[in-house]
This record gives sequence, C-alpha cells and structure tokens, in this order.
Amino acid sequence: MFLNISKHGLKTQVRTFRFKATWLSLSVFLVAFLMLIGLGQWQIQRAQTKHNMIQHYQLSAHQHPKSLSELFKTSALKQYTPVEASGAFDWAHMILLDHQYHRHQLGYHVIVPFKPKAQLDPVLVNLGWVHRSFDFKHYAQPKRSQTIQGQIYFVSPNPFITHTIPDKNDFPLVIQGLEIEKLSSKINQPFQPFIIRLDAKAPLGFERDWKPVVLSPSRHIFYAVQFFLFAFIALMIFVYIHSERTS
Repeated sequence: MFLNISKHGLKTQVRTFRFKATWLSLSVFLVAFLMLIGLGQWQIQRAQTKHNMIQHYQLSAHQHPKSLSELFKTSALKQYTPVEASGAFDWAHMILLDHQYHRHQLGYHVIVPFKPKAQLDPVLVNLGWVHRSFDFKHYAQPKRSQTIQGQIYFVSPNPFITHTIPDKNDFPLVIQGLEIEKLSSKINQPFQPFIIRLDAKAPLGFERDWKPVVLSPSRHIFYAVQFFLFAFIALMIFVYIHSERTS
C-alpha cells in the first residue's frame, strides 16, 4: 500500500505482489534450504556434544587415577578416565602417528607399546608430540620398569583415511591413522582397545598439551549461525526473483 499526497487530497494506491515459480525451481530451492537448515542443526548438536565432552574431561582431570587392573575389574574403562599402570615400554616397536600439528608446526605423535606387570595385554601409550626433524637416535629410552599415569582414550577412526598402516616393517613405524586392530596384526601383538595419553606433567616423553576437542563449542555455534543466515538469504533471494509486482 502506498500513500500519495497531492493538491487534490490524499490518495491511496494498493500494489500487490504475485509469486510465480516453476516446480523445478521450487524443488531445487527447498532441497538447498532444508540442507542448510539441517547443517545448522547438526552444528548445534555438535556444539552440545563438544560441551559435554569438555565437562566430562574437566571432571575426570580431578579424579584420582586407578590402576589398570582395578579399572578392568570394575568395568570403569571410559573416555578420559585417569589411570595408573606399572610395567615397561617396548621401544623396539615405536610408532609415529603422522600429520599431527602443535603450535602451527607439523610433526608426529610418538606412541609406544607398554607391557603392564599385571597379566594384561599391552596398551599403546601416546608420549606426546615431536617435530618431524627430531632425531630419535639421540633420545635416551628408559629401559627399566616404571609407573606411568595418564588418561584412557578411545580413538575414533578417520573415515577419510583408508590406508593407515604401511606395508613395510621398518621401525619407528610411521602411520597415517591409529587403528589398533590393524597395528595388532602388523606387530603380531594384541593390544587393549584404547590408548593411554601420558599425563602432561610426567617427565617422560615429549611435548603434551592434551585437549578434549579440536573445535570449541562456540566455533560450532558460529558455523550454525552461518548456515541459518545462508538459508535466510537464500529464501529472500528466491522470493525476490520469483515475485512480480502488480497494481
């Protein structure tokens, strides 16, 4: 509705808009619109999941570590559970997890099998990050039995990496992804279905700054707002293109 003021008085003009779109354009728009809304909702769910993970991680950090054998008896093997184990490292089968970033530098996560004194299968222990140029020949590998502390960590496989274990048997073994079952077959040694991330304060190992998540919940919320904004803009553009003004 438009109001025009002239010398003859106040005149009212009514203009209407007619929406005109083909079924094909409407179908394409609806698919794209619903996809953007779905992606936004997915990001919100990811933010909630990350928030729960961070809370669980912070609560676990204040718990007293229990022995590995005790956790098996009580079936308390959960993500980030503090654990303590006594035994010896198998340095002959050192594993280097490739493509790990720390302070914007590329390197490896050093993972070494650890044989507990208790009658349990060995467990892989992540000793931390090293730069790719690190010379392991000059690293003093402790041979004696020792007690370590850390957190239990169940590794999620990367669906984008298929060939994780090389065919060669050279050690240190450089791998592209950590798949415990494949490593067990490669080394011909059964391992626990989880790893231990060595405590950041332990004198043994390398640089460690463990974090429960890579992307913070706020980042996922930011992505969700972007997807919802794109959906709104797409709706406005679609309506504008397919609207005709009539008098």
